[in-house]
Amino acid sequence: MDQKVARKMFDEKVRRGIFNPVFRHVPFDAEDRMQDALGLTWRLFAQHAADGELLDDALLVHSCRLRAIDPSRHVAGGCSKRDALDPRNRAVVELVHIDGGDIGWAEPFDANPLKKIISALDLAVWVSDLDDQDRRLLELRMAGHTLEEIGEELELSTSTVCKRCRELGQVLALETGTTFTCERRCRRPEALAS
Repeated sequence: MDQKVARKMFDEKVRRGIFNPVFRHVPFDAEDRMQDALGLTWRLFAQHAADGELLDDALLVHSCRLRAIDPSRHVAGGCSKRDALDPRNRAVVELVHIDGGDIGWAEPFDANPLKKIISALDLAVWVSDLDDQDRRLLELRMAGHTLEEIGEELELSTSTVCKRCRELGQVLALETGTTFTCERRCRRPEALAS
């Protein structure tokens, strides 16, 4: 199909207002985001039209919506995360602290939240597979107890408690594919500051 004819067809779709519902899905800077999205959708339409394939209006609207809500998409190669209104600049990552090792579970702007949900379930399954003593050890450690206090409650030596915490941290790091670093802290964090 001729480029002129394709442009005329796409202009007609824009004038009919088929892309207007996309505005309600754009979280910030709607006018600029829509212009970028329409430009990217036009490019998609033109590429397929050149091959003789006309894309359905619903597919074009869906494509425009996806491009409008994705802050990393830019027609002219804009700079990612430099826009003050970009929510990724304000994204908060939740960390799980396990004996000095941090594991980040939050994945901002993930199109499929299933991975995050499965990760949380896997952690719960991992903890439930531990024996009662290991679960209690982790519970006390996360509550801020020192290794000595944990050892007294579980009737173990401080070195055994420290060794088991380190082993559990290494196993969890292997499960999650992260690196494990052990900061041996025998006192509560607030006691270290004094």
